[in-house]
Amino acid sequence: MKNYFRLLRYIKNYKGNVLLHILSNLISVVFSLVSLTMIVPFLDILFDQHPKKYELMAWSLSAKTLINNLYFYINQLIEQEGKLSALMFICIMVIVMFFIKNFFRYMALYFMAPIRNGVVRDIRNQLYDKIL
Repeated sequence: MKNYFRLLRYIKNYKGNVLLHILSNLISVVFSLVSLTMIVPFLDILFDQHPKKYELMAWSLSAKTLINNLYFYINQLIEQEGKLSALMFICIMVIVMFFIKNFFRYMALYFMAPIRNGVVRDIRNQLYDKIL
């Protein structure tokens, strides 16, 4: 464990990249959770497996309110445009969420590369200076 803390001191020169890496990973995880797991309830509504009618709730920062309002808008889309356009909307939403998730995964790896290479370079330079 002591060796890990010694290695962490080399990261202090790369604080910006570390923060961007962490932020990109967090956004990627959020879209990963939302992308496929949230689609199943929409398909239940679309194929009449969930007969409950949803009402529009006042906006608040709670999961229950957000999910209820999203179900309400899906129900409205089904009633106004039909099931085929609602299914098309869900498919496009899945594609967009996967694209955003993969983009932020790529950005996390992009911000991690200079950290890995820089830390290895710093250790090598320190070792070279010590040998000389």
